[in-house]
Formats: sequence, structure tokens, C-alpha cells
Amino acid sequence: MKKINNLNVKKEHNSLIRNFIIGIILIIISVVMLVVSNQIIFEEDENIKDLDSIIVSEGDSTSKEDQKSYIDVKAAPYRFAVYDDTTDAYYILSDGTYLYIAYMSQSDYMKLSESETYEVPIRVTGYTKLSTKEIRELAIDAYNYSMENEEDMLTIADFESYFGEVYLDMTKSGSSNVSALMVISYIISLTGLIVSLISIIRLCKFNRSIKKMDDDKIEELDKEMEDPNAFYYEKAHLYLTKNYIVNFGGKFNIIEYKDILWIYPFIQRINGIKASQSLMVLTNDAKTHRIAEIDIITKKKKEVYEEIWNTIINRNPNMLTGYTKENIAIMNDKIKEIKEERKNNK
Repeated sequence: MKKINNLNVKKEHNSLIRNFIIGIILIIISVVMLVVSNQIIFEEDENIKDLDSIIVSEGDSTSKEDQKSYIDVKAAPYRFAVYDDTTDAYYILSDGTYLYIAYMSQSDYMKLSESETYEVPIRVTGYTKLSTKEIRELAIDAYNYSMENEEDMLTIADFESYFGEVYLDMTKSGSSNVSALMVISYIISLTGLIVSLISIIRLCKFNRSIKKMDDDKIEELDKEMEDPNAFYYEKAHLYLTKNYIVNFGGKFNIIEYKDILWIYPFIQRINGIKASQSLMVLTNDAKTHRIAEIDIITKKKKEVYEEIWNTIINRNPNMLTGYTKENIAIMNDKIKEIKEERKNNK
């Protein structure tokens, strides 16, 4: 970057570098979190237990939940409950000795149903969940429906003795902690990627804009920015000097007051709520520049925005101000005129 002595310009430049570094750090953090997640998954695979072992293990119900487990299926699954908004369903499974409940997708059900003899058990894996009252009632009803003798039928009190406290959720790809960790890591990674990309693009534009300026121009700007009457607005990333608007928003952009044809406020809303306000500046080369973006939340920030507005319009009394139908019509004609003149001069 060419030598600019003004400390605030250097601060803006260093801020872009700092944001880029923050983005890279966020990406590194997300990678570390993914590595940790994979390590947890590996350990879960190493320590996986069959569902019966978890059911008969000591401890309260919550200690048996959210554990990776498996069932070696030796009989065709029996569907007993399905919701209207999904093809996933609850099934009764058997390992040849005990009955279990599993929640699986239709594709997993089709795979299990392909076997005719089950001479070789088919292993299914998932994560344990506590059986709700509704699941228990539906499972008992389904079991009793297949019984001919009333004495063989079950009651809710018999549920845990036959099916256990937990069922196998085969639709989950990881435990709650791992899933949360992976979601957070993806969010951090995406945030880091966006921050680093925006920062590097702005940094390149910033450096490119300064490189295009000759030494005399840089010296002139340095003098104007160092003038006691110049104003630097850190939150708006803007300098107002005697003759120039120095805009740091997105890139290093220099606008002479005398070149401004039209200026008007631009309000950005999110879900109908005012999120920020900036100024749109049309210059005599038919280019539009967005400057002084400030979130209008506090009274102080609103005062800063109004100060910037008043300072700019006072430096060039010939510019049009405000977004009105009259100004739009005048500027549309002016833009056509500028473009036509540019075309004729080629």
C-alpha cells in the first residue's frame, strides 16, 4: 500500500486485516470442533452396546438415554405407529430373544424387509430415547392385537418388562451433544468464511483504490484529513474534509463535493423494522455511491447521521437533496444525458 500517514486511514486498513484474521480463526475453531466431534463419534463406535445391555444396566432412565446402540434383528419388523407428516414410523423388532421398539425411516424398513430367513442377523444402529406414554400405549395395543388368548395380553404395567424403558431411534445421526457441536461448528465455519471473504475483498479494493492514486493526490488528501476542521466518523467509516468525502465503507473511495449531483437517505429494513440508514450519492459520472451506513438505534448515532448529512449538503448547494419524484425524474434525464455524452465522446 502507498504511504498514507493519516492514522485513521491506517486504522481502517488494519481493521480489514483484523477482520480477515478473525474469520480465519473462526474457521480454525470450527475445524477443531469437527475433529472433536469425529473423535466423540469414533469413541461411541468403539464403546457401542447392544440395546438389551443398556436396558438392563443399572441407573435411572435418563442415564440410558442418548446412547449409541444396536439390535441384531432376526425377524421382520412390525410397524405399529406412524405420523401423518412423515414416512418414518415406530416398529417392533426382535433379536430372537427379546422384543424392542425402534423408530426408523421407510428406506431402513425396506432393507430389513428384504431378508426372508434372517439366518444371518441384520444389525441396525441408532441412539436410545425414552419411550413416551403414547408410544407405550400404541405398542401394547399392537402386541395385544396379535394375541388370541386374553391371558397372553399385556398392560401398560408390563411394558418395560417386555420392551424396556428406551427405544432405538435409527433416524439420528449422532448423540445430542455431538449433533449440537457439529451444528455450532458449521455455523462458526460459515461465519468465518463469510467474514474472511468479505474482508479480503474489501482489503483488495481498499489497496487497489489507493494504488490508482498518484503521490500528489495522496499528499493532498493527507493534508486535508490532518486539518483540524476535518471530521472522522469511525462508526460510519467516513472522513469529511474541506473538499472531499473519504469513504472507507467497502473500499477507499474519494468523492469531491463539487462532483455530487444528488444525495438522498437510504433506509434498510428487516421484517419491516429499520435496521440501518445510509446516504446514496450520485456523482457527475453517473455512478451511485453508498456512504455513511449507521444503525439508527440511539439518539447519539442519529445525531451523527444528521451531522454528516448537513455537512455534505452545505459543501455543495447545487446538489439535489431528498428522494422525491421530481428529483428522480430530473436525475433520470441527467443520467441519460451523461451516458449519451460519454457515448459520443468515444
